[in-house]
Amino acid sequence: MKHYLPLLLASCLSVSGALAQQGARDGEWRSYGGDAAHTKYSPLDQINADNVQRLQVAWTWDSVDQALRENNDVIQNRGSFRTYAYEVTPLMVNGVLYTTTSLGQIAAIDPASGETLWSFDPVLYLDGRPAVHGFMTRGLYPTRPPLFLTNGATEDDLIDFTPELRAEALEIFSQYHSGPLYTPPAPGDNIIRPGWSGGANWWGAAFDPETNRLFVPSWAHFSTVNISPPQSPDSDLTIRPQVRELSGPRGLPLFKPPYSQLVAFDMNQGEELWHVPVGDGPTDHPALQGLELAPMGNFEKLGGPLLTKTLLFIGQGFETNRLGIYDKDTGEELWWLQLPARFHAAPITYLADGKQYIVFALGGGPGGEAERLMALALP
Repeated sequence: MKHYLPLLLASCLSVSGALAQQGARDGEWRSYGGDAAHTKYSPLDQINADNVQRLQVAWTWDSVDQALRENNDVIQNRGSFRTYAYEVTPLMVNGVLYTTTSLGQIAAIDPASGETLWSFDPVLYLDGRPAVHGFMTRGLYPTRPPLFLTNGATEDDLIDFTPELRAEALEIFSQYHSGPLYTPPAPGDNIIRPGWSGGANWWGAAFDPETNRLFVPSWAHFSTVNISPPQSPDSDLTIRPQVRELSGPRGLPLFKPPYSQLVAFDMNQGEELWHVPVGDGPTDHPALQGLELAPMGNFEKLGGPLLTKTLLFIGQGFETNRLGIYDKDTGEELWWLQLPARFHAAPITYLADGKQYIVFALGGGPGGEAERLMALALP
């Protein structure tokens, strides 16, 4: 019997793994990633490559936080109650759409009409603004699939659109300590690439359990870290890291594109299938006029991905505020929709009364834009 145990165990693991990676079921979106395997995949195909250009706004839901902001003097007058962006990923369970708000409220919504069914306010905001950006790590990576972003920073990575821009980039670069992957930071200013806000570590990827393909959005953000002794003589720290942004010549990125992109991997073979930039990037910058440049990808943090039977939906940057729709087999951008507010969230999809909806959060940010959910559907 012992000769068959490994085979039996492997078979059981294979079956359980297959059951865990089925994508969102029954036209719902019951967990953050769509299912227990966090695939962010839905087999719904009512919205497809043939009709995606006909999508229109089905409804918009205004956050129940708006009433709090209008009627609460403390919230109105304190800047600490401003939000970075409305980033919630709603859930659709048993025919009801559920969401949270930036101030910690919970709301139930009719998924077909966007009408608020009920809301609950646990008054979490009375405890003050939560702390963010604590300890974090980007972990390890295998040798396959291949890297999809450049790690580390060398002179070969600097922009070279024109000789003048190249010279300016070298002048900036020479002021910092840097090197290829695994170069340790040194006392003084260090270039970190990807930076604290870059890579693919924010929203994660989407996985198709039918084809075993992984779709990874990423942003090639870079930043600097200053390593210096603490100012206080009572501190027991040997270094005091300070993180800052790093701009290149004339406000352009310091390094070569792509700046944001989508990459598809065949996880059976560990190979890249395709990669495409997300957005045009700074092609209209005055220093680049007269140059014939291909799309470079927007130098912005992307939204979260949503994968369906044939399509991939993703926010193209929280300053660009566009929803892009791509053919998941080829990476071709099929359509995009300009949105009326900051878009930095992960969309979901579900069926309600026989109709497929795409729903996502909008708004928030330093400008105090109204926070809402928006639904798209075919007419």
